[in-house]
Amino acid sequence: MATVSAPVADIDSWLRYWNARPWPVLRETRERLQPMLRRAERIKSDEIADAVMLDPLLCAQVLKLVNQREKNSLAADVVTIENAIMLYGATAFLERFSHGITVEDVLATHKGVLSAVHAEVQQTRMLAGLARDFANQRIDSRLDEIYLAAVLARVPQLLRLIASIDAAAPKAPGQALPMITGWKLPEALRKLNDFDGELPARVAMQAAVVRGVPALSKGWWQDDVRLSLEKIAEVLNVPVEDVWVPIRSRLLGPDLLAQAAPHWPAARWLPMLPGEWPLPVAPAAPKPSAVQAAVPAPKPVQVPKAEAAPVAPAPEVKATPPQPATPSEALRQAMLALQQAGQQGAQTNQVMQLAFKALIHGLGMRRVMLSLLDSDKITLKARFTHCGASDDPLRSFALTLDPPHLISKLMSKPQSIWLNPQTRAELLGRLPPLFVRQAGDGDFCAMSIFVGARPVGMIYADRQAEQPLDDAAYQTFKQVCTLVSRALADRSKA
Repeated sequence: MATVSAPVADIDSWLRYWNARPWPVLRETRERLQPMLRRAERIKSDEIADAVMLDPLLCAQVLKLVNQREKNSLAADVVTIENAIMLYGATAFLERFSHGITVEDVLATHKGVLSAVHAEVQQTRMLAGLARDFANQRIDSRLDEIYLAAVLARVPQLLRLIASIDAAAPKAPGQALPMITGWKLPEALRKLNDFDGELPARVAMQAAVVRGVPALSKGWWQDDVRLSLEKIAEVLNVPVEDVWVPIRSRLLGPDLLAQAAPHWPAARWLPMLPGEWPLPVAPAAPKPSAVQAAVPAPKPVQVPKAEAAPVAPAPEVKATPPQPATPSEALRQAMLALQQAGQQGAQTNQVMQLAFKALIHGLGMRRVMLSLLDSDKITLKARFTHCGASDDPLRSFALTLDPPHLISKLMSKPQSIWLNPQTRAELLGRLPPLFVRQAGDGDFCAMSIFVGARPVGMIYADRQAEQPLDDAAYQTFKQVCTLVSRALADRSKA
């Protein structure tokens, strides 16, 4: 890789350098966006946003340009890619960003640098995805904000790699914060990259991901990795072992392994499991050969006794690894914590984190969603979700309550429904088709959430098909929803 020979420059020189030249995008991004232009009148903004958010360089470019536009006193900052697309309009956005120069064109004669850029892109996607995974586990309501802030944290490294082929390029900033400030990006993105001083839980976990995950390239046993995982576990109130689950899942993804630089074997990313190491097994004594058997054994040598008696070896003590809490114990603990959270006036995201823990770990629910009424009071939209797949329809759940249907009736007072083989024929005809498609084919239960006499939303949960809901689980589900309503009401009074 070419080295930067220019003298150290300040952030203004670096910003001017990139303002004076076109920003490249990944070739795969251009290939995704150009076909969308042919159906721009019919395409949804979230479909475009999904393609853009896979390209860290394009994410940064869009946020930079849209927030440096001329604004009046009523103009709001743009924090998400989807909002930027809506501001431009789908056609104008695609025309503006689908024809740019590509990274592969710029680095066509610098294969080593291009390989490093591709590896950095994959690792940036992995890091940002983990930040979003952990934020979702914390029931953060602004996941795109978390994802994009993590992307921006790695953009200086990407730009530094691309600029390394230009000997006249100024030195890149080591951190993203000066770049974010110089581009006049929204305060929310700046705070999520400002890791100095006492940090609120949301920023502390973001700092742990942004700082700790890159250290994995030197091995999972690094102190920086351990400290970061302990901080994430502290914020989420889970064992450190649980934090490894999404990390291992993303590190062992085929795309990341294929692009990693250097190409480490998959086992490098597998941390050792907690617990006692097995004791080595002593090899069995070899049987004497025929020649050895014929040779008489030497007489034992008499050794005088030592003055001190020999110390007997300490008995072997095998440590018992801590046992995970049973589902019933996890449910009891989560419901007790949920009740206490309401009494203490906990924040909404803390209340929902405890409710989701009770439903997922205690009741074994497969998918859980809290949908809230929007400002017009006639549309339910997903606010917090727990789903296995990133494209699960519950993540984008939205349902209009007008014209009235069974869900509209559900929102008229605190009440619940349980779709099962006995009630399916009766309830399916009264449920709106859109809700049925988003819920899927399995059994589920749902209950309205009220703050006092005011409806605010609905909690939905279902299980795997091979583990159908029974009456005990349904009654417990209603208890959890009731505790959520009480906790939110106590928070409202406070």
